[in-house]
Amino acid sequence: MVRKDILTTFEAASLCSVSYNTIKNWIKRNMLSAYRTAGGHLRIKSSDLESFSREYGIPIADKDGGNKRRVLILDNGNFTRLFSDSLNRYSDKIDLYSTKDPFEAGSLVESRKPDIFIINSQLPGVDAARICSHVKKRSALKHAKIGVIGIRSAPDSLSDVGASCAADFFFKEPIDKVEIYESIEPMILPKKGVRSHRNKRDA
Repeated sequence: MVRKDILTTFEAASLCSVSYNTIKNWIKRNMLSAYRTAGGHLRIKSSDLESFSREYGIPIADKDGGNKRRVLILDNGNFTRLFSDSLNRYSDKIDLYSTKDPFEAGSLVESRKPDIFIINSQLPGVDAARICSHVKKRSALKHAKIGVIGIRSAPDSLSDVGASCAADFFFKEPIDKVEIYESIEPMILPKKGVRSHRNKRDA
């Protein structure tokens, strides 16, 4: 997380590991929100830079150099272990949080603001549709991608549970490592097309 509330374009460029002109180009294209001071200087809110990072998959470094994706799993542990094993190669890119308690999950959603939130709809007391609706309505969580774990008898596409949740992706048991890898990897790695927006002189 960025520690300063307001950033200069040079500071934003350093955090994103891009040039000053690339930052200006993103602002010009309305990809990154910014404003001008009374003296005419561009400034960027750290919250806007973080939202941009999540939307376009551009990692930003915090003061410790971290730029990990935050993953929250509401599960009894079985899927969490499978998820961790499946994406072990990306352990340096993920901060993984898990709980089987829906109330604790709600607290983690508020405090950690996960980039990826996976809900096991089969856990007792879990209303996946209600949880999903709550997350989708929060502007601070609009970047979050939500996945739902459903039952074996679910259709091959989204299940009724997943559809009612407006889930971004769905896992149908039995779940294998390849399915997890193919679903989650694009959300962990930066999107390749964003940096093509830079000016030719930035190359």
